[in-house]
Amino acid sequence: GLIPLEIDEIYPLSQNESPRTWDVSSLEFIEDFISEFVEYYDQVLIHSNVIKKLDIGLYNIHSQSDEIRYAKDDLKKVKAIADYQFGVGVGDALFTGNIKIEKSKKTGKIRHIYDGKTLIVNMRASDSFLILSKEGAKRLHAATQYPKNRVVVNKDSEPFSLEGKSVFAKFVVECDEDIRAKDEVLIVNEEDKLLAYGKALLGACEINDFQTGQAIKTRKGMKK
Repeated sequence: GLIPLEIDEIYPLSQNESPRTWDVSSLEFIEDFISEFVEYYDQVLIHSNVIKKLDIGLYNIHSQSDEIRYAKDDLKKVKAIADYQFGVGVGDALFTGNIKIEKSKKTGKIRHIYDGKTLIVNMRASDSFLILSKEGAKRLHAATQYPKNRVVVNKDSEPFSLEGKSVFAKFVVECDEDIRAKDEVLIVNEEDKLLAYGKALLGACEINDFQTGQAIKTRKGMKK
């Protein structure tokens, strides 16, 4: 399928391959896919190399198509990653204000995103996913509806979560059914008060079914 350039470095989307040779059915599939895709846009630019390589005859080749270059927009990229990771619309909610993007001097990849001097998220080098800061957790909580991206703990666990203690499965009341291991999650009480934030060590099914063991590795509690 089609992978947007803004999220092509995210695992597992970064792990993709294409064949060196194409049979007739593959070419027909690609041509049909492109024909359907372009219907959603007023104008679509397709590089001449793609047209020639796949021998697709649907489109006119622009005289300067070899000069087409993709203009990188770092803010658009991190917003797209946030939408992919946390849900549509979260990117705009997370990255508002005086946004500053800091990159690694060695690799040139995005590492930290700030609103002025306040850290919102870090970007994990291994898979390009976003790691929440305290400010990022607050913004995500405000931008999404219960129980999206949330793990709900009982009253016994509330004070420990506020202090930044990790969450064990037996104290979880419910959680977002789409949570997977290694996802960034919000830890809340049954009234949806934000207690902490962290990384899921289990998927939603395991979190709900297990009665022992650690479910969430808490990064930080919201206790002042």
